[in-house]
Amino acid sequence: LQKDGVGLALDAELDAVFRELRVRTPTSGFAAQVYVTSEDALPDSLDDPAWRLVATTPSASGRQTLDLDTAGQRSRWVLLWITKLPLDEDRVEISELTLYR
Repeated sequence: LQKDGVGLALDAELDAVFRELRVRTPTSGFAAQVYVTSEDALPDSLDDPAWRLVATTPSASGRQTLDLDTAGQRSRWVLLWITKLPLDEDRVEISELTLYR
């Protein structure tokens, strides 16, 4: 990556307490973080204090379930932030993201 990361944001269109994010990917070995916010509009940057870090994975693969530590707080937006590509890879493919409350 030529920058701190790249992300995929999900707008749940409702405030809910989310407990899991399931990631399905054919790309193994990338590192990622999951952030949430209850803001109506997507914050402009990850530096915005509205984002809360709720999960990390040092090496995602296949079908992975990430437990979201939201401390019972409601959220509208969920961001999968990819921070490190797999060794000898220049991209990550995400087949499916499923959010559970």
